[in-house]
Amino acid sequence: GLAGGKKYIYDGIFFKFVLDDRGFYGGDENAMKSAEHELKSFQAIIDAKLYSNSPDKYRDIVVPLISMLEYRGYRILATSVAPIKKKETLIYGSLDAGKSFTNKD
Repeated sequence: GLAGGKKYIYDGIFFKFVLDDRGFYGGDENAMKSAEHELKSFQAIIDAKLYSNSPDKYRDIVVPLISMLEYRGYRILATSVAPIKKKETLIYGSLDAGKSFTNKD
């Protein structure tokens, strides 16, 4: 995607150097807050899976490993690369920045 800063893949890890280099967030501080919410959303999915009364409902939901690093005022998100095969593995979401949407429910 375009938002969120510079992105790199190295040795199976997706690194996002969090900046507002395209002006989507109104500043780097807001881009960093967005990255923090991205991390929190992964944790919410994990919590829903762990604390659900019906664990079978969430058994197929998986999230990649994610870590946030902060150094000298910069923030980097490091995420393991997921084995996604576009339309074959996408259940809910968009592959074209919202022009079309998939919901295989």
